[in-house]
Amino acid sequence: MITLADLLAATGGQLHGAQTTETWPDFCHDSRLAAADQLFVALRTPTGDGHDHIHDAVARGCTGILCQHPVAQHPAVTTLLVPDAGDALRAWAAHILRLYTPLVIAITGSSGKTTAKELTADLLEQAFPGQVFRTRDSYNDRLGIPLALGRLRAAHRFAVIEVGADAYGEISQLGALLQPQIAAITTINDAHLGVFGSVEGIAAEKRALWAALRPGGVAICNADDPHQAGPWPVHVQTLSHSQAGDGAVQMQALNAAGDRLEVRCDPSLAPGAAARFTLTTH
Repeated sequence: MITLADLLAATGGQLHGAQTTETWPDFCHDSRLAAADQLFVALRTPTGDGHDHIHDAVARGCTGILCQHPVAQHPAVTTLLVPDAGDALRAWAAHILRLYTPLVIAITGSSGKTTAKELTADLLEQAFPGQVFRTRDSYNDRLGIPLALGRLRAAHRFAVIEVGADAYGEISQLGALLQPQIAAITTINDAHLGVFGSVEGIAAEKRALWAALRPGGVAICNADDPHQAGPWPVHVQTLSHSQAGDGAVQMQALNAAGDRLEVRCDPSLAPGAAARFTLTTH
């Protein structure tokens, strides 16, 4: 739930005109998709200025406006002025994650991240119905993730968040905002090669998500991907998985102390006897 109190606390914004509404169920940044009782965010992007569409958003039922300058007086709408609407969104998102304290699972990769996000959230939802938040559609960048978090609720124990990037430093910025407890990279390939110049550049951008993990966090990596080889941040644990030549799935967990747990799941063995565990401690 988006509240005026949290917006003011996070952004330092100033109210303009009457304070008529103090809570909203969701953000809206496209006036064509505006719905009743939403908070419209007037974003300035290379493709347009949301301030030009404030009137349309209000006409469609928005009862709050987050903007950089007032366009017209709307007596029945709460208007909050901020220096930059995008920065204000990100500040609010960081604030609300610290306030609600869900376990944040961040997933990135050149491909497969949406599928991994959906599967992870589905599995958690089976065990914790109604307590799992997930980002939707393609809301995975510096604007999309904060907008998606408008649907985060205090009852959500888990937040499964897809993280994308189309510019250098974007994942580092999002990692600082999210501060995940678990961070996974699905695979690294030549997607967005035109932006990052090389697969090595893409790998460096994706691996920034691991660097953002909280102390004691878990980095999940694909051991079949050479671009995900260590070293990993010293303050985290790692969990890697790979496919063996005989079809078995191998996983390896490593903590900061150097303790290693290896698990081999062999599909050729009988059910109930298909896993072999090896624990090495230091």
